[in-house]
Amino acid sequence: MNRTIYLGLVGLLLAACAPDVPAAPSFQQDIQPILAANCVRCHGTPAIGGAPSGFRLDMFEDVEVIDPSGVGLITIAGAKSQSSRIAARAAAGEMPPRFPLDDWQIEMLENWEANPVRGTRADNRAPTASVEAIEDEVVEETPGIRRFVTITVRVDDPDPDIVGGVLRARLGATVYPIGMIHSGINRIRWETTAIAAGEFTLDAVLDDGGVVVTVALGSLEVNP
Repeated sequence: MNRTIYLGLVGLLLAACAPDVPAAPSFQQDIQPILAANCVRCHGTPAIGGAPSGFRLDMFEDVEVIDPSGVGLITIAGAKSQSSRIAARAAAGEMPPRFPLDDWQIEMLENWEANPVRGTRADNRAPTASVEAIEDEVVEETPGIRRFVTITVRVDDPDPDIVGGVLRARLGATVYPIGMIHSGINRIRWETTAIAAGEFTLDAVLDDGGVVVTVALGSLEVNP
């Protein structure tokens, strides 16, 4: 048999065996596995390989976090608000670079773009987090000193899904979203030079694609 004809028949058979693309895919069940395998390595936390830092694909919703300058908050877009961009760049073969998605994956992204719902697997289990270490640091500068605290946080998921989130410190009604976190070990360095002294409570807002949970992480003493 002609090799070209043979390969064409194989392709047709594989296409016939592939599952149908759902008309209304959900993020956790259908989209997150595609992003985890092809996109999150660069478009996660931190962004690498020249990827822009203004969005991340390991979370469904947008989040706010302290600006790297330490002044004010910035919004980091999540996968939901980037659904059109994701589908368009995948269909154009622009992303991911070098290893484009197949037609089945592209159709899945395009169907989700039309109605970017979260969805939750029936057997989904919530992610967890724990504080591994807290380290204080004083940096002497002219004319004064700067104070920092580094918090090491471990994020796990029993399923396991990829998890994105935000580490927060709270003093009374004031909440500081001090850093973005992800599956595995995270080291968040927070400058406290201009922060009021006191005992802050810590928590992690975690998103596994299906649910968002807030995990209490104990307390943190900020020194004057």
